[in-house]
Amino acid sequence: MRSFKRKIATLSSLIVVLALVYVAGVVLAGESADPGLSGRLLLPSFQPPQAAEVILSSGGAQRVVLRKSGARWLARVHGEGFPASSERVEALLSAVSNLRRSKLVSTGSEYFSDFGLERGEAGRILVRAGTGKTIADLLVGKPGASGYEDYVRIDGESRVFLARSSLSFYLARDRAYWYRLFVFPDQVKESAVSAIFVSGDIPLDANGSAWSTESYKLVRGTLDSPGTWSASGQALALSQSKVDATANNLVSLQGVDLLPNPPAERTRHRALDVAVTTADGKDWRITARELAGGAQFVVSLDGQPYAYIVNTGALLRGVQPLRALVR
Repeated sequence: MRSFKRKIATLSSLIVVLALVYVAGVVLAGESADPGLSGRLLLPSFQPPQAAEVILSSGGAQRVVLRKSGARWLARVHGEGFPASSERVEALLSAVSNLRRSKLVSTGSEYFSDFGLERGEAGRILVRAGTGKTIADLLVGKPGASGYEDYVRIDGESRVFLARSSLSFYLARDRAYWYRLFVFPDQVKESAVSAIFVSGDIPLDANGSAWSTESYKLVRGTLDSPGTWSASGQALALSQSKVDATANNLVSLQGVDLLPNPPAERTRHRALDVAVTTADGKDWRITARELAGGAQFVVSLDGQPYAYIVNTGALLRGVQPLRALVR
């Protein structure tokens, strides 16, 4: 009797093993069919310079639309174009271009849901050329066990690959990640600044609970002291290193989000005007208005149809009370 039970148990174990082997064989059929696929580029003909539009979607809904305009990228929001970070867009395109297959795990569409690759649930990266032609259309599903790989497939194909990828990282970024959030243009460098004019309410802490109302002008270079900062009309001994650091923080001022100029009711009465003059004689003027709550400002650069949300802490590093710049 015991011998019979042992035989039954052994037979049951064999059935389970055979079933697992069968399932694995179905799912991994493509791997053994073409082992040479491993390590190859998934999109060997894709060339990043051809890209003129990138659409990122999740769960079937568009989240980010990026379009090239001349040499720069714009993020499209409600029909408006906002400056995008070219570096980040190009990093995404490079990731698509360098996407390599590490394993072919399935060749059947019936297994898409197992890998998170059904159309309505997968992340999607659609890239079009300037002609409107689609040059890349990738669906990105669940992450692999290693955490450094994603299950991916080319839209319209049934093959599923486990690919070494950072695509899920880009799909998880919100829209603000893609904006170029520096307030001043790239050509405004600290080394080119010749004067800074400040007028208005300067925050003294990151929460906007203390303020100093001031008006002053810093000038770099005189006949007697070329390259040295001084306070116009005031006999103050400025700390050159403090002024240099503050000027650099100012021209590097970066927001956390970008938006059309908001209605006045969103802002408080406190405001700050700053003008930066560069060596070529050009003035760059910004206006900062305190948002309700005090921890953020809406900052506008003259001539731009949009504004930036800037943390108060970032603003106070770039605009200091005059007494803080004295030796």
